[in-house]
Amino acid sequence: MVSLALPLLLSVCAPADGVLVRYEATELFNIDLNDPANRVRFWEEFHLLAGLQGLVNRESAQLWLRAYQAWDDYWWDKLRAPEQWLAGREVVEESDLDALLARYADYYAGAVVYDPDLLASSNLASTVAGAERLLPIRYNPAPDSLYTRLVASGRIPVGRDLRGVASTKTEAYRWLIDNYLAPGKTNPTVLAYYLDQYWLTAQGASNQAATLPNHDFFIARGALFFDLLPWNDEAPIDDPEQTIGADHATMNEILRTAYEQNGGQMIHVGGFVPWAFKYTDWGPAGGGHPPVPTEWHYAEILSAYNAYMDADALGPCTLVNASCYQHFPLLDHYPQPPKPDDRQLRARGLLDENGVVAEGNYVSFYVGDYDSAAWLYQMFPARWDHPDRGKVPLGWAINPNLADRMAPALHYARLSASPLDWFTTGDSGAGYLNPGNLQEPRPYSGLPSGLDAWVAHNQRYLPRWDLSLVGFVIDGYARGLDADGFRAYERFAPDGIVPQKVERSGVFGKMPFVRMRADLDGPPADAAAAIAPSLRPEGWDFAVYRTILKDPGWHNEFVEALINARHDARVRVVDPYTLLALVKRYEQNKAKHVLVPWPFPEISWPSNGLEVRPVADGPYERVSVDRQIALRQRAPEGQTQYLYFRTTDRWPRPTGPLTLTVEYRDLTGRWAIHYDARDAAYAEVPGPTMTNSGEWRTATIALPAAVFDHRQNNDSDLRFVNFGGELVVRRVTLAPAEATP
Repeated sequence: MVSLALPLLLSVCAPADGVLVRYEATELFNIDLNDPANRVRFWEEFHLLAGLQGLVNRESAQLWLRAYQAWDDYWWDKLRAPEQWLAGREVVEESDLDALLARYADYYAGAVVYDPDLLASSNLASTVAGAERLLPIRYNPAPDSLYTRLVASGRIPVGRDLRGVASTKTEAYRWLIDNYLAPGKTNPTVLAYYLDQYWLTAQGASNQAATLPNHDFFIARGALFFDLLPWNDEAPIDDPEQTIGADHATMNEILRTAYEQNGGQMIHVGGFVPWAFKYTDWGPAGGGHPPVPTEWHYAEILSAYNAYMDADALGPCTLVNASCYQHFPLLDHYPQPPKPDDRQLRARGLLDENGVVAEGNYVSFYVGDYDSAAWLYQMFPARWDHPDRGKVPLGWAINPNLADRMAPALHYARLSASPLDWFTTGDSGAGYLNPGNLQEPRPYSGLPSGLDAWVAHNQRYLPRWDLSLVGFVIDGYARGLDADGFRAYERFAPDGIVPQKVERSGVFGKMPFVRMRADLDGPPADAAAAIAPSLRPEGWDFAVYRTILKDPGWHNEFVEALINARHDARVRVVDPYTLLALVKRYEQNKAKHVLVPWPFPEISWPSNGLEVRPVADGPYERVSVDRQIALRQRAPEGQTQYLYFRTTDRWPRPTGPLTLTVEYRDLTGRWAIHYDARDAAYAEVPGPTMTNSGEWRTATIALPAAVFDHRQNNDSDLRFVNFGGELVVRRVTLAPAEATP
């Protein structure tokens, strides 16, 4: 395994110049927030520091905050190592806020005072701070408050007083639109969605949840800050008297105005729905929608206006010093190993001279979720530095746009990658959005297609990092890619994409695609056991599985457990570029990919070409009845359960009617058959009448329109529908109708 070993990184960064001040804020970051006075101090001081840092670091890295000690020290040590970016800089250690403000007095023109009684006012203050070079200071007449010490004393003049500019939340943001966004005083290509001063009273809100250190970058870039409910069918907990839908409408107005101001370019939106405190049904958040649907709904709205997320989701959501990292001197190009071609695939035994892919269950990992600069800053180091990295192929899914705020992480990872470390984009490309809502007609916005803007945006980011594969296209609640969407992705991801809403695999033009499979979670052995039954004992299967914040050791254990669980299945773990290259060759030469034909006209369970498939809604047990193996399922009264089967790929696909023959025990209840038919994946035909005789009986059931394309759950082709009662079967046979005696 190759770690972020600094000797490998020498002489790759041009040194920065000038004095670098490191301000000590760890005591403030770790202050006891159970004390209300401490909570106020934390909010007010970090808000001021973020504003100051954003203004000071707007043109160059001059002010570093040591706040989140573990990660600020980790990255500081990296950057201060010999011949690295900050090596050789004169460093001044500072811990006195008054001295810090005096040192940088030329960088701010005064204070923007905000209203403690209007929650949204804190986000107005961050916006005005970036637009007018002002320090955000909360009105607080307490004797020891920042307002009293700095503003009321006359030390810092008031540049803008936000008290009285609005009386309601949505009125405040409309004021911001009218006075700053629409007139062009803010940057219409950058927005920031961060929790407002509701944090001060939010139940269980931690230091990280405040996300105030994250403001520095967005103040430096002149962003508009907001915090609004995405849903239009309820009022938010922080403004319960507003007209239902007002927050939603205001969010759309912000996005539309930004779009109009920037001429339809892509919009970088930092932050995330504050789901634990507002806008969802989680705990005290007071909403009616679960967190994930709220995220997905927010994503589909952003996408309709050419906006993408830099998703600082709650949890590891704090990022300190992004206004410094924005100046990190990246290399012009970070090449990956040569992408697999026919010669390489043949040398690896994965492709023969006739272009036929070697049989097997091909497995690749999407290693995420790195669609947030904050998650990259906090969660990436321990996983990248893990001693087991480099033992199995991994597809590290890091959105390249994160280099705007966390460039050192991408840089160091590339220079210390092992031959088995590959890189794709994370969610959807250079930013998290739903590309289906870039396609016309566009819900919410009604705007023209945003696909060209998305292509241009990705073409600015991907080439530097040698990225030509999108590891996951999040379709979410938007529709899947249409032909125009596929053509757009083909322009910047020619080596393939992994969407949600597509057929199992295919090729569009020259670009391969494969549908994303399940997320892998829990202990490695449990995750392996969950997917092992879906592996094919013969033929070809290509699967990309997503893991979230799993380290290389977890992946190694998973692979070992999966192989041990299915020795018969030819498990082949490959990098994502290899997997998509094989998909392309398989799909383009499908006529050559044939199995040895099944020697009989019929297939059957338990042993001849018909396989029982485990599915969550299909529990069963193997039992011995009258000295024969049988399958038994007991469905409680009032519940419906299923028993799934899959046909072997060696059996020819049906071209005419089939006959299903079932040997079953005549017990209680009622059952039917769902089969994969031409017009429906779950076409229903009735089963026999049960009389509770206890005898073995044989049912013959006609399946007139079977296609058996493995479209049912877990790639199944037919299932028994147990409407309640005990179902016991000992033989299931399928045959062409003309072959049935």
